[in-house]
Amino acid sequence: MQYNKRVDFNMKEEEYQNEVLNRLEQIISQIEFQNNIIGYFISEKESDTKERMWLLNNLGFQPKDIAKILQTSQNTVNVRLSEKRKELKSQ
Repeated sequence: MQYNKRVDFNMKEEEYQNEVLNRLEQIISQIEFQNNIIGYFISEKESDTKERMWLLNNLGFQPKDIAKILQTSQNTVNVRLSEKRKELKSQ
């Protein structure tokens, strides 16, 4: 998804408004998609905690935020993420 397309300020006001609305809809759609993924993995009882931490980390959450979301300590998150990195390195 590209957001870096420049807006032509010479376009008619209605065209400009439509362009802005289209971009906002794209942003909202992306946010809803990410929220659905997060919600699924966080609520999934069979999902491994380490995998949920890894997913949240890859979505840009910091360890302190992951700890709050998953109701654990930041140290636990850091350790689990380190273990996951080692697992991936050894594959």
